[in-house]
Amino acid sequence: NDLRDGFDTTRNNATRIVRTETMRATNRGVMAKYKQAGLEPTGHGEVPPLHPNCRCTVVPEERDGKLVLVWKATYQPGRTCDACMKKNGTVI
Repeated sequence: NDLRDGFDTTRNNATRIVRTETMRATNRGVMAKYKQAGLEPTGHGEVPPLHPNCRCTVVPEERDGKLVLVWKATYQPGRTCDACMKKNGTVI
């Protein structure tokens, strides 16, 4: 409510902003922690969120005996966009 009132916006828009910025902060923190542990991006480098309301994240995954960072789309029927699904599983 404070966000909605402070920015003179709708409840849905305020929810979208909070959701997107929460995922942005979470993923930046995750990336910083991985970097601190010595695991850095080796692929395309783009980190979620890709768009407003994006709930995708970054996870470590072993590929060919090497630990890499991978884009994980959060699948929700009717809500997950094609762009996120195409990035799902790609090395960051």
